[in-house]
Amino acid sequence: MRRAVVATWLLLVAHGASGCAASSGPGNAGREEAAIQQAALTELFLVRERARSIVFWADSAHVGPVFDSLGVPAGPVGSLPAAPPSLASYGVTLADMQALFREHPDGWAEFFVRYPGAPGLVEVGVVERDADGRRARLAIGRSCGEHCRMAWRVEVTRDATGDWRVASVGRISPS
Repeated sequence: MRRAVVATWLLLVAHGASGCAASSGPGNAGREEAAIQQAALTELFLVRERARSIVFWADSAHVGPVFDSLGVPAGPVGSLPAAPPSLASYGVTLADMQALFREHPDGWAEFFVRYPGAPGLVEVGVVERDADGRRARLAIGRSCGEHCRMAWRVEVTRDATGDWRVASVGRISPS
């Protein structure tokens, strides 16, 4: 167990040296992008997992660990993504995670103590919309332990009332 904790900490430290810069925040992307993010996050973390809170990667200087390991482009970071209103939302940076793992022998256990009901550390990618404005896609990643990482490609469509609904969710695998 101690070896796994050290490996996670080393990954976080190394990740800090290889991170890429991101651009402006999702708050600047407008109401449509926020509605798309909210539809995807609701499906993944409220409907499927019944989360009570959500912790976002909020470091504009570094790509999050899941997107970095999969080569998925990170979304802009500046403000937190549009979480479903019923979830408490938090943002953490690489420095926050490094401090957590430095101060606690089992950093992931402490993470879940600090953020009860969270599904893990969530990353939200760039919203890509079709030219007609009726379909959109985005990647969402999650880290939840030493050997717990996953990412999804979520496709949403605009319904007859103008609301965004999840049409499909697929796993993103390393290329």
